[in-house]
Amino acid sequence: MRTDIPASRIIEGTGAEHIQISNNVFTECNFGGRGDVITIESLLNGERLENTPLADIRILNNEFHACYQAPVNADNVDGLTVSGNVFRDCAAYAIGNHCANPVISSNHFFTQGDCNADGSFNLADVILLQKWLLTDPDTELAD
Repeated sequence: MRTDIPASRIIEGTGAEHIQISNNVFTECNFGGRGDVITIESLLNGERLENTPLADIRILNNEFHACYQAPVNADNVDGLTVSGNVFRDCAAYAIGNHCANPVISSNHFFTQGDCNADGSFNLADVILLQKWLLTDPDTELAD
């Protein structure tokens, strides 16, 4: 969602408000680095605004898998909510300095190969996977 008002035109109206993006699965988006999965911003002549013409934008309960750029890049929103999302093998989301009253909560990040769900991929994950493959009865994979 991008608004860009060129100086060569006279445009009336306001920005978008009351938009919800929820319960979607985004897989391997932005292959080749062509932008973020969800971009929310307002531009004037290609330059980002310093105010908030967008309002009440909610990104809720989505799953992002193997995103090659930021899964969410948002700015210029009054009342941005990013909550309850799962990010697997994705870069961090980017919330701009021109967002007012953002609510960022209950999002979960998982790294590829993180079998024990401790937030990193390391030797402990390799050992846990090995035990699981060898059918150790006391072994459970967290993720």
